[in-house]
Amino acid sequence: MSETPAENPAPEETDTSAETAAPVPDTPPDTPTEKPAGTGRPGGTRPALLVGSLALLVALGGLGGAWQLYRQQQALDARLAGVESRTAGDLTALKANLDGLREQNARIEERLASLGREQQDLAGTLQELLRRNTHLQQTWLVAEARYLIRLAGQRLALARDPATAIAALKAADARLKGVADPAILPVRKALAEDIDALQKVPMPDVTGLALRLGALIRDVDHLKLLRVREEQKEKPDKAGEAKTPVQDWREMPAALWREMQKLIVIRHHEGPVRPLLTPEQHFFLVQNLKLQLEQARLALLQGNADLWRDSLDTARQWLEAWFDQADPATAHLEGALRELAGIDIAPELPTPARSHEAISRYLAEHGTPEAAQPDGAGS
Repeated sequence: MSETPAENPAPEETDTSAETAAPVPDTPPDTPTEKPAGTGRPGGTRPALLVGSLALLVALGGLGGAWQLYRQQQALDARLAGVESRTAGDLTALKANLDGLREQNARIEERLASLGREQQDLAGTLQELLRRNTHLQQTWLVAEARYLIRLAGQRLALARDPATAIAALKAADARLKGVADPAILPVRKALAEDIDALQKVPMPDVTGLALRLGALIRDVDHLKLLRVREEQKEKPDKAGEAKTPVQDWREMPAALWREMQKLIVIRHHEGPVRPLLTPEQHFFLVQNLKLQLEQARLALLQGNADLWRDSLDTARQWLEAWFDQADPATAHLEGALRELAGIDIAPELPTPARSHEAISRYLAEHGTPEAAQPDGAGS
């Protein structure tokens, strides 16, 4: 088939030229010319065979391509069928899970609805209980007030703390303010009286007094020690007594006696004799004076009035006995100690006995007998 086209070009060109050179018959254009049978050339059937062969090859190629496409389509359809099968299985599993979740959600919603109904029932029961027992809240408030009154008494008795006691009594009055009962008014009146009595007590400024004592302790190092100055009082010579020389051995004893009287000095003291202190003794005296003032400060913090006064009086006596009274620092320290000793650091504090008695009486009349039993909080 590849060689046939190479052999045919020459005859085709000859035939074309022959037909071109032949004369055109005198016939109308519309009239077809008929060729007699058997007048064609011997090689005229080869192009038809070539065209047929080409058409056959094209047809075979098309059939092969169609077959290949068909096989690919079959493979693709098989894959799509597998994907659809797996997808259907996954969808079935998801649908089953979704159905399970819906059932679980339905059970949860049912449980929540049940809990909501139970909560509503409980709230209704509580409201009904509060409506039927309106005195329950009032009893609780009265019990809190009684505890606060007891706390105030303990703070006054044990710690001497009127500030905390006043705060506790005010808190008790605030609790009783919410009690809608006219019978509670005597208790509130007693609370007001006890609070007023505590507020009238002149409480010392403990912090200020402690700081002042600290300043006085630092001043002790600058005090001057007392120096004993005694004037010698010698016997004056007798008026007109002449110092005559010894003329005779018999006058020798009298002359010796006169000379011995000049060597002996007699000192007169109005008070007890105070021996001079050595530097070491002076150091310990200063330290002991500081310890007395520190003891007074400790007594101040503890509220011990007796120890406070004793320590300050002892320190003041030591100043008068061993330090120079003419020194301004000594005089200032002695006056300050005398002033501090006159301060009452532990004034008598009233107890909230009236409040305790009033609230105990109220509980005895309107509360339980156990709550009204005395417990000694007001003493």
